[in-house]
Amino acid sequence: MKNLHFIFTILLTAMLCACGVGPDYNAPSVPNTRSYTKNDNLLSKEQHLAIGKKLEVAWWSLFGSESLDRVIKQALNNNYDVVIAKKKLAQAEESIKSKSGNFWPQVGITGAVANQLYGVALFGPAPVNIPAFTYYELGPTVSWEIDLFGSTRYSVAQLEALAQYQARQLDAAYIMLTSSVVGQAIEIASVKAEITATKRIIAEDKKNFTYGKD
Repeated sequence: MKNLHFIFTILLTAMLCACGVGPDYNAPSVPNTRSYTKNDNLLSKEQHLAIGKKLEVAWWSLFGSESLDRVIKQALNNNYDVVIAKKKLAQAEESIKSKSGNFWPQVGITGAVANQLYGVALFGPAPVNIPAFTYYELGPTVSWEIDLFGSTRYSVAQLEALAQYQARQLDAAYIMLTSSVVGQAIEIASVKAEITATKRIIAEDKKNFTYGKD
């Protein structure tokens, strides 16, 4: 009988351990690509690629234009895609904190206030009459959800993966917006420069035409 009890204990322990083990998810390997073109000679001596280097946050500041800085700041503060991406990332990070709290005991305090009135049937024929009264309850609460089967652990891992995804979404929205604004600003500046140059040419032509008539 003792042997059967021992075997049953071992089997139960093994089952619990097996239930707590789940698939280990690993990120896919990064492609071993060191360049964006087949021929690196396409770049001039002044240009170079920094593979693996993180893009500077305010990369447009390298242009040294205060007007461009103001436009970029305005675009980042008023673009719905960037604002929504920031909110989603913050939500995912808070979800991780909330779910991770289940690994530890939860301590709280509860309180209640209520009115109570005992009826005559409670005491039977005894001549007892207790008037209505107010009672108060106050006490601590302690709860702890032990993660035997790994449910909380994998839920946290899932939320962490979601937070990483939202972070990449924010980076993508940030880069797309800033690059689009800078591209539009450069195009507008180029058009303005062409207009200015055209006006100068017209002014010079008018002078030459006037001199020719004299």
